[in-house]
Amino acid sequence: MNYIKDINLKNYQTQTFNMIVEIPKGTNKKYELVEPTFDRVECVRKVYGKYVFDYGCFPQTLAGDGDALDAILISTKKHKSLDIVEVKPIGVIKTIDNEEQDDKIIVTEQSIKDKLFDKLLKVAIKFLKKYKGKKSNMILDTTLYMKEEAIKEIEDCNRNYLNKESKDTSTTITMILG
Repeated sequence: MNYIKDINLKNYQTQTFNMIVEIPKGTNKKYELVEPTFDRVECVRKVYGKYVFDYGCFPQTLAGDGDALDAILISTKKHKSLDIVEVKPIGVIKTIDNEEQDDKIIVTEQSIKDKLFDKLLKVAIKFLKKYKGKKSNMILDTTLYMKEEAIKEIEDCNRNYLNKESKDTSTTITMILG
């Protein structure tokens, strides 16, 4: 299964989005879906500290860095790599990494009390500040932008993906028909 192409972005019945977990909470390794088939994850490097949240991406999206849009799952539940989780956007943390926009959509799958959510979010931001090490060139805006901004970004990245897919299909048809 191609996790980027074959999984729907949105579940219209529940008004949730699907997220693919790449990196489970508690690991100190960065896993990514392997291109071009996106059918498995592979460890690409170690990070400083253990992930304090599940990290992954939204299917059928294309973000400013050329990858699927990143998602940070704030949850008390346990997940493993390649789990598909129905989530609701809470907000977005904006980052620039290697001079490319690389925003992180903050999502949850369950109701979390405000105090616990605030604590988990602070821990997540602290981790993001350190996980790439001292030589990181990532610029992190620690403001949590609102839910509406997150949904707009998801929808924009979905449009980017659909536009790219339609161009790729047109190119393939042109090449075949010559």
